[in-house]
Amino acid sequence: MKFKDKDYMFTTDKITDIWVALNSQIGLTNNKEINVGVREHKKPVNKCFPARNKITCALERIEDGLEYLNSFELIPDSSQKNAFEFIAFLNCEYVIVHCIHDLAKIFGVNISSITDVRDCFSDFNYGNGNDNDVFEYVRSLCAVHPTDTSRHTTVHKEGEFDCCSRVVWDSISSTAPRDLTAVVYASQDDGDAQYIGIKIEPFVLYLNKWIDILKDIERKIYIYIEEEKERFKKKPILLPKDFESYLKYIDNLHKEYEHRVGDPSGYLNYFEYYKLAFQIHFDNAETEKKKECYKAAIKYMFRYLHDQMQEMDDKKYSGIKDLPDNYNTNLFYELYLPIEGKSKFSNERSAFTYVNNLDSNYQYDVHHAREVLDVIKPLVNEYVEFSNTEPKDETHLLLQIATYFDALKQDGYINRSIPNTNEYRGNFNQEI
Repeated sequence: MKFKDKDYMFTTDKITDIWVALNSQIGLTNNKEINVGVREHKKPVNKCFPARNKITCALERIEDGLEYLNSFELIPDSSQKNAFEFIAFLNCEYVIVHCIHDLAKIFGVNISSITDVRDCFSDFNYGNGNDNDVFEYVRSLCAVHPTDTSRHTTVHKEGEFDCCSRVVWDSISSTAPRDLTAVVYASQDDGDAQYIGIKIEPFVLYLNKWIDILKDIERKIYIYIEEEKERFKKKPILLPKDFESYLKYIDNLHKEYEHRVGDPSGYLNYFEYYKLAFQIHFDNAETEKKKECYKAAIKYMFRYLHDQMQEMDDKKYSGIKDLPDNYNTNLFYELYLPIEGKSKFSNERSAFTYVNNLDSNYQYDVHHAREVLDVIKPLVNEYVEFSNTEPKDETHLLLQIATYFDALKQDGYINRSIPNTNEYRGNFNQEI
């Protein structure tokens, strides 16, 4: 922000750091909740809500506000008209400050070092109160409540209010040094105005103190993540034997995954795709046998995912044999449509995305999807019977089975990690 001969730059780096912290364990940070006072049936009630939307909106507002101020210029003039640029600056700072305050409240950050002292506005000579009181009062007086500041009793006399006809640029006042003057009328006076001096520098210092608090908010987020991990470690995930069917077990894993891991990369849909192996039966005997092998591999994978989420340790229970320390993946991610090594499917990856068009309401989309899938039809038929007339879900599952058995022939995660027994690989091809 430019003012006279000074350039004030407000850092946005701490916003980026908070985004990184939130997204480092998105499932856990999405669990954060807040209590909000709302009205139901014309009565005030406190209700619990997920905090993520409020956190997201606050961060976006802070970042946009700081970027706006960094390109903003306060240009004093001598017209004695309202200094609307200063009013815009006040309102923008107010939004930023209150959004940071909300984040601090959500994550339990102490803000008394800002709200309970008066050092930024120590030279403000009209009334009492701490920095927070003065900032709120000046904004009320100059910007949003110019005819009634009665909410700010710490700054003026209790039981009264002030009015402000205008705030003007004033750098030549004969009284104390100032940048602006607010023309103020007290509620009990006989009409004589008081001329209150306002300086820009204290508002910059005050905003920077709030920006500094963002580092404490980031630290608290990481503390919250560790606390959530410990909480989930102590909360047992139900086992397959606790459900009437394995499908119910998968559904429960799905719910646990949402809360313990989240969905940063769109993996939640994988649960529905894996369930297809337990829902669909093929008339072709060999395809059905291969499906049973793939189903066994899915159960094998879910054992690792279960342990990973129970222990909240994605490295130790990845299910991938000899996974390098700097690689972040697991069998849950890799088992769905695995295309590895020198697979012939490597050049046809885009074809798999057209499967979802098979139930489109537009016949052209369906026709085009069938044309694209015809290209990989010979490859798929090397492993399973595929006519390219099957419904969408059957097509999905056939492609999963085909790529699974293809991956068992490659030098990759799947061949290295899936046990080398007939239960998982069958006895269909000696190369597998």
